[in-house]
Amino acid sequence: MSGAWVTDSRRLTLASAAAVVVLAALALLLPHGNEQPHAMPLLVFDPTGELWHLDQVHRPLAEFITSASGRPVVVRVFTEASPLLAAAAQGEALALVPDGLALCLQPGDYAPVAAVRRAAPRNLRPRGVLVHRRDEKLPTAPWKTHAGRTVVGDSLCLSAVGAWALDAKAEMPEQKLACGPDPFDHSPALHALRLGGYDYALVRQWDAERFLTAGLLDPEIWDTTAVTPPVPDLVLLASRSLTAAFRLSLVEKLRRLGREADAAPAGTTALLAGLDRLGLAGFNPLVEPDMDQLRRRRRSDWPRGGG
Repeated sequence: MSGAWVTDSRRLTLASAAAVVVLAALALLLPHGNEQPHAMPLLVFDPTGELWHLDQVHRPLAEFITSASGRPVVVRVFTEASPLLAAAAQGEALALVPDGLALCLQPGDYAPVAAVRRAAPRNLRPRGVLVHRRDEKLPTAPWKTHAGRTVVGDSLCLSAVGAWALDAKAEMPEQKLACGPDPFDHSPALHALRLGGYDYALVRQWDAERFLTAGLLDPEIWDTTAVTPPVPDLVLLASRSLTAAFRLSLVEKLRRLGREADAAPAGTTALLAGLDRLGLAGFNPLVEPDMDQLRRRRRSDWPRGGG
C-alpha cells in the first residue's frame, strides 16, 4: 500500500506542478485585472525616443481623451512610419501623426479631427520656409542643386518637405537629404544650420521665427522664404468606424482645451503643461476640406521618391 501511495503522491505532485505551469503561462498571456483589453489605441508617430514625450504629452493626451469620451485609450508609440500604417489598417484607432504621414493613411479609413495650435501670435497654421543667408543669391530648389548643403526639419511634416511634396512641378531631391529627428521640433536642423554644418534649412515657420527672435540666428544675416502654403502640421485622426457623434464630441473637447477652464476633463492640466514644453497651446478643429486640398496637391511620387 505504501508503495502505491508514494507512486500516486508523485503523480499528484507532477500533476500539480503541471497545473502551476499552465496557470503561470495564462497569467502572463491573459490581461490583468487592472488592464483594459478593449481599450482603443492612440497611435503616435514619434521617432525621437524621448521618454518625456511619452510621459508628459502622449499619455496625458490619451487620459484626456479617455476622460472626455468615456472610452479607454492606450498609447502605442512608433518610431517608424511603416509599422504605424500597418497598425492603423488593423481597425479602430486614433492617430497623432505629422500631416505628411496623415496623407499616407487611407482617407476612407480615417477622418481628420484636430491640428495642433500654437499660442498667439503664432496661432495660425505654419508655412514651410527656406532659411538662407540674406547676402546670397537664392538658388532654385537648393534641396536639389545644393542637397549636401541643405538640412530638412524632419522627413514627414509638410512644413519641411512640402516644397516638393505639395508641388508636382517642383524639382525633386535627387539624393537623400539630411533630416532632423523630431517632427515636433525642428530646432536640431536649425542648430546644425547656425553652427555652420549647412547653408540652407527647410523647416517649420514657427521654429525659424523663434530662432530669429531669440537671436540664435542673426536676423541681419539670415532670412526666410516661404516655400509652402499654410499646412496643418501635427494632426489627430480618428478611425471612421468610430461614430460621427464620437468624433464631433472629441473635436469640441479638444477645441476647448486651454481655452475654457470650466468643466475641463481630467488630465487637462498635465496635458497643457506637456504641450507647452513643445511650444503648443492646444488644438484647432481639422475638417475634411483641409485634408482633401492637401491630397489634391500631393504629388503621386511622394513619399516613395524624393524623400
